[in-house]
Amino acid sequence: MKIFYLLFSGIAGLSLFVSPAFASFQPGEMTLTPQVGYYLTNGYRDLDSALLTGIGLDFRISQPLSVEAFVGKTLGTAATLSQARLEGLSHLGVDKTGPPQRFIPYNALGVGLNLIDFDDQQSAANLLVAAGGGIKYLLSDNWMLLRLDGRLIASGGKVASMLTLGLCFPFGANQFEQPLGYIEKKEPVVVVAKSKTKNKAKVG
Repeated sequence: MKIFYLLFSGIAGLSLFVSPAFASFQPGEMTLTPQVGYYLTNGYRDLDSALLTGIGLDFRISQPLSVEAFVGKTLGTAATLSQARLEGLSHLGVDKTGPPQRFIPYNALGVGLNLIDFDDQQSAANLLVAAGGGIKYLLSDNWMLLRLDGRLIASGGKVASMLTLGLCFPFGANQFEQPLGYIEKKEPVVVVAKSKTKNKAKVG
């Protein structure tokens, strides 16, 4: 548990101290993100902490804001936890007047549902509230990002935590364009007109 909180604090710290920037994604763009990570249950429903896989689908409302739907499932335990969340993401350090950069820190807040399938064929469900954040790093100039996320999950009277690593694949709209309002500075072009003169020879 201490390791998770150390990593989670690292994400929060990077969000504040890493030179925040923006990869110039445009409204209307969508992003598909397969993720893998670890879910620390902290005694929730007496479940064991376990590996978790999931996938997120993000829709960008504006340059700083997006909405993401996430579904995930724990692996390798007798009782399986399935989770669905709907979150709002607020990307930090949006600079519409500067060039695109590679680091994109963000905050996240959302709600969802935990569904537990026990090994005795019984099941249970709890509403959840999720809060956290992460950092996206632009790997390619035109299509791929690496993403690190941390979440605190309040559900069933317990606060669990989750750390995931994902690979983002944007599609739709015109992703990775220059930010709105960004004007590239160009050197002035000086045109020199050449005058044509005719030399007339004087006959003496």
